[in-house]
Amino acid sequence: MNTLAKPNASATERTLGRYQRLSPMYDRLEGMAERRYGPWRRRSWFQVGGINIFEVGVGIGKNIPYGLPDLIINSNCLDTCLAGMHPE
Repeated sequence: MNTLAKPNASATERTLGRYQRLSPMYDRLEGMAERRYGPWRRRSWFQVGGINIFEVGVGIGKNIPYGLPDLIINSNCLDTCLAGMHPE
Protein backbone atom coordinates (compact mmCIF):
# COMPACT_ATOMS: atom_id res chain seq x y z
CA MET A 1 0.00 0.00 0.00
CA ASN A 2 1.43 3.35 -1.07
CA THR A 3 0.54 6.18 1.30
CA LEU A 4 1.68 9.77 1.35
CA ALA A 5 3.26 11.18 4.48
CA LYS A 6 1.46 13.98 6.26
CA PRO A 7 3.06 17.42 5.77
CA ASN A 8 5.49 18.40 8.49
CA ALA A 9 4.27 21.76 9.81
CA SER A 10 7.67 22.93 11.11
CA ALA A 11 9.41 21.99 7.83
CA THR A 12 6.71 23.86 5.93
CA GLU A 13 7.26 26.94 8.12
CA ARG A 14 11.05 26.79 7.59
CA THR A 15 10.62 26.51 3.83
CA LEU A 16 8.15 29.40 3.78
CA GLY A 17 10.61 31.49 5.81
CA ARG A 18 13.40 30.80 3.29
CA TYR A 19 11.20 31.85 0.40
CA GLN A 20 10.17 35.01 2.24
CA ARG A 21 13.82 35.92 2.91
CA LEU A 22 14.87 35.34 -0.71
CA SER A 23 11.90 36.94 -2.43
CA PRO A 24 13.21 40.56 -2.28
CA MET A 25 16.33 39.58 -4.24
CA TYR A 26 14.71 36.98 -6.50
CA ASP A 27 14.43 39.26 -9.55
CA ARG A 28 18.09 40.25 -9.28
CA LEU A 29 19.22 36.62 -9.01
CA GLU A 30 16.89 35.62 -11.83
CA GLY A 31 18.30 38.43 -13.99
CA MET A 32 21.81 37.04 -13.62
CA ALA A 33 20.63 33.60 -14.69
CA GLU A 34 18.61 35.02 -17.59
CA ARG A 35 21.65 36.90 -18.95
CA ARG A 36 23.45 33.58 -19.07
CA TYR A 37 20.63 31.32 -20.29
CA GLY A 38 18.44 33.78 -22.22
CA PRO A 39 20.40 33.48 -25.49
CA TRP A 40 20.25 29.69 -25.25
CA ARG A 41 16.49 29.86 -24.61
CA ARG A 42 15.96 32.05 -27.71
CA ARG A 43 18.10 29.77 -29.93
CA SER A 44 16.29 26.70 -28.66
CA TRP A 45 12.88 28.10 -29.58
CA PHE A 46 14.01 28.70 -33.16
CA GLN A 47 14.62 24.95 -33.43
CA VAL A 48 11.10 24.04 -32.30
CA GLY A 49 8.89 22.74 -35.06
CA GLY A 50 5.45 21.30 -35.52
CA ILE A 51 2.01 22.62 -34.82
CA ASN A 52 1.56 21.13 -31.35
CA ILE A 53 4.09 21.95 -28.65
CA PHE A 54 3.60 20.70 -25.13
CA GLU A 55 5.94 22.24 -22.59
CA VAL A 56 6.10 20.28 -19.37
CA GLY A 57 6.84 22.31 -16.27
CA VAL A 58 6.04 25.69 -17.75
CA GLY A 59 6.52 27.29 -14.33
CA ILE A 60 6.23 31.05 -14.60
CA GLY A 61 6.23 30.95 -18.39
CA LYS A 62 9.73 32.20 -19.17
CA ASN A 63 9.77 30.42 -22.53
CA ILE A 64 6.44 31.80 -23.71
CA PRO A 65 7.81 35.13 -25.05
CA TYR A 66 10.21 33.19 -27.27
CA GLY A 67 7.46 31.06 -28.76
CA LEU A 68 6.41 30.96 -32.36
CA PRO A 69 4.50 34.01 -33.69
CA ASP A 70 1.25 32.05 -33.99
CA LEU A 71 1.64 30.35 -30.61
CA ILE A 72 -1.67 29.55 -28.95
CA ILE A 73 -1.54 29.14 -25.22
CA ASN A 74 -4.13 26.62 -24.17
CA SER A 75 -4.87 26.12 -20.50
CA ASN A 76 -6.50 22.79 -21.34
CA CYS A 77 -3.39 21.44 -23.02
CA LEU A 78 -2.57 18.94 -20.30
CA ASP A 79 -6.12 17.58 -20.27
CA THR A 80 -6.06 17.30 -24.07
CA CYS A 81 -2.73 15.47 -24.04
CA LEU A 82 -3.79 13.11 -21.28
CA ALA A 83 -7.06 12.33 -23.08
CA GLY A 84 -5.06 11.40 -26.17
CA MET A 85 -2.81 9.12 -24.12
CA HIS A 86 -5.66 7.45 -22.26
CA PRO A 87 -8.79 7.46 -24.43
CA GLU A 88 -11.93 6.49 -22.56
